[in-house]
Amino acid sequence: SGKSTLVDSLFWCLYGRTARGVTTDDVINDTIGKDCRVSLTVEDGADAYVIARHRKHHVNKNRLTLKHNGTDITYGTDKQT
Repeated sequence: SGKSTLVDSLFWCLYGRTARGVTTDDVINDTIGKDCRVSLTVEDGADAYVIARHRKHHVNKNRLTLKHNGTDITYGTDKQT
């Protein structure tokens, strides 16, 4: 019923790998083959952080992005972010 898929998607969004060791190319839907995006919003009081990881995405390619209250604070590389 998708419980492990939910955990895997959150883990991939935050860390770039799944809890079960699935590779990044294997997270993409086989039917569509592109435009994979997982987004997580974390709220801390008045602050909101949006973490989004993309794979073969038409706009963000293979990037990790981070926004704080709507302002992009993504650094140069995924590791830096």
